[in-house]
Amino acid sequence: MSNSPYILSVDDEQVNLMIVEKALDKKIQIKSVGDGEQCLAEIEQRKPDLIVLDIRLPGMSGIEVCKKIKSDDNYKDIPVILFSAFSRPEEIEKGMDAGANEYLTKPIDVVEFRKTVYKYLKDKMAVL
Repeated sequence: MSNSPYILSVDDEQVNLMIVEKALDKKIQIKSVGDGEQCLAEIEQRKPDLIVLDIRLPGMSGIEVCKKIKSDDNYKDIPVILFSAFSRPEEIEKGMDAGANEYLTKPIDVVEFRKTVYKYLKDKMAVL
């Protein structure tokens, strides 16, 4: 499964991590972590094909994590999907300004989420 797409899912709510795992094809490898520090440590160990990142995290926010990822030349090309319960235009703008590729709101719409993920993984999925 080394050619399988690899997603890093970052959320401190176990139920959201489970929704992400259950929504996607079993051929996709998913690593789940609970905060921004773990996310940054994990991408140094193994660069994911996509990061699914909650905005509200303990310690460092998802916005801060996204900014760090997108400001690092080694990782700035990793697509980041931000998730948040915040749906006001100014919140979405803040997420997009941080460098997010997509901003989806909670509760998670599984169909929209799946469509968004596969948009970024289509090349990787085609070889499976």
